[in-house]
Amino acid sequence: TKWDITAPLTEANAAAKWNGVTVAKVNGVDRVTRIGLNARNLKGPIPLAIGYLSELTQLDLNNNNQQLTGTIPPSIGNLKRLTALTLSRSGLTGTIPLEFANLTALTSLQMHTSNFIGPIPPNVLGKMTNLNSLELKANNFSGPLPADVLNHPKKGSWNFANICPQNPGYGFTTCP
Repeated sequence: TKWDITAPLTEANAAAKWNGVTVAKVNGVDRVTRIGLNARNLKGPIPLAIGYLSELTQLDLNNNNQQLTGTIPPSIGNLKRLTALTLSRSGLTGTIPLEFANLTALTSLQMHTSNFIGPIPPNVLGKMTNLNSLELKANNFSGPLPADVLNHPKKGSWNFANICPQNPGYGFTTCP
């Protein structure tokens, strides 16, 4: 579906004109609340302006054939209403931004099978106290899992087989 970027985006026309984008009224104003652009062969970086979508609750950029480029913009940390973030099979690189610590409403974080690197920063995932689902496998993460991850109040609902295995040559030094 081709987007008409000249037309105002409203709750009434979003489904017809902006396939994959959900708009809803929030305090009487049309706001983007969901972006579901999985398996769309998207290319390029995630724009820094993503952080302006203050009412966004779900962002799904899964399975874009590893064609997204760059790192996760720190501005994603501004999305305080975000409950689901899916960046698996995206092609994105870099580390988990420290700004993820602001995503305290997140219940699902899926970042598996991409090109993420480095250690998991301490005191970031642990602040996501509602996080019921976490998938980080098949990346290039390394080092120990931070204590706030190992002691997370929801870790009983996580499957560490979807967290610990990393690409050859990489891996966590502390995995349950």
